[in-house]
Amino acid sequence: RPCMVILGAEDEIIISEKFESAIHEVRPDWPVLFIPDVGHTSLIVNTTAVSTIITNVSKLQEEQK
Repeated sequence: RPCMVILGAEDEIIISEKFESAIHEVRPDWPVLFIPDVGHTSLIVNTTAVSTIITNVSKLQEEQK
């Protein structure tokens, strides 16, 4: 199954700039998507962020077919 790690670039809880390298140490095949101007909670309530998530997850699913 495809997997993608999605973060708000302005996340107040996770150190975004260190997270991508940490993920890629364990799963280099998982893409990491940073959504600009989005924080930890706004990642799931900001309509632009949600739209970006849907678009990118849909693309990932299509690539796996």
